[in-house]
Amino acid sequence: MADIQNKVCLNHPTTPAVWRFGAARRIVERSIEVFPKQEWVDEAYYQVALCDEKNGNDERTMKGYRRFLKKYPTTQYRRRRPKPGSSA
Repeated sequence: MADIQNKVCLNHPTTPAVWRFGAARRIVERSIEVFPKQEWVDEAYYQVALCDEKNGNDERTMKGYRRFLKKYPTTQYRRRRPKPGSSA
């Protein structure tokens, strides 16, 4: 799943980051809708929150992260949670 985000975000260096991560977010969200029972969906929810973090949207980041933890409280990605205000 991180592969999808990297391909969309990193292969277009002249595109503003907010557009690249916005596009990645939409792709990942659509993947969740189409394949809701796949084993990688927990990571996909985590990636959505990361895209919001990269866009500097702290409120949306934390909302996404809370949704992710509620759905997958025992996921391996739990310890990697985004931190508000740490956008790159």
